[in-house]
Amino acid sequence: MKLHIWPLLAARALLAFAFGILALSWPGVTLFVLVVLFGAWCLVDGVSLLISTIRAGTGNDRRGAEIFGALSGIGLGVLTLVWPGVTALALTVLIAAWAIVTGVAEMVAASRWRKVLKGEWVLILAGVASVIFGVVLVVAPVAGALALSQLIGIYAIIYAGLLGVLAVRVHRWERNYEVVVMRAASTA
Repeated sequence: MKLHIWPLLAARALLAFAFGILALSWPGVTLFVLVVLFGAWCLVDGVSLLISTIRAGTGNDRRGAEIFGALSGIGLGVLTLVWPGVTALALTVLIAAWAIVTGVAEMVAASRWRKVLKGEWVLILAGVASVIFGVVLVVAPVAGALALSQLIGIYAIIYAGLLGVLAVRVHRWERNYEVVVMRAASTA
């Protein structure tokens, strides 16, 4: 049985990193472009999380939290792309809510990963980073588009690094899992 969840985690990490670099490289970016980039990121990230959750199969007990996090990302991505003229304050509140919800979902999922994978702390840290990012945005909602784009860029790069570490750990776990399954099959 091949799970192959790690490539999607790695893709999410690369996407978050690319988004973060773009947000930091264009400090004078208009709010419209920032909204479109953020909406696309949320949509693709949510879809890839949903696919990896489905690929993981029905036997995992973290599935509900992951599906909730995926659907939150997809929903926010679609809303952001449908209404790109949203104000900076409304965008800040939406991003803050998404980050907090996603972070909590990731921490819940990580607590369930603990039974199967060493290194679930990386997903917990990614969740904590998301929650902290969301709370910072709630506390300072009047931040301008320039400051917001830089904050989003920094967050995306940190998040990308944590997801990259998780992808490597999951890849090792999947490789070891396949070896154990092949050994068990050959001795049966």
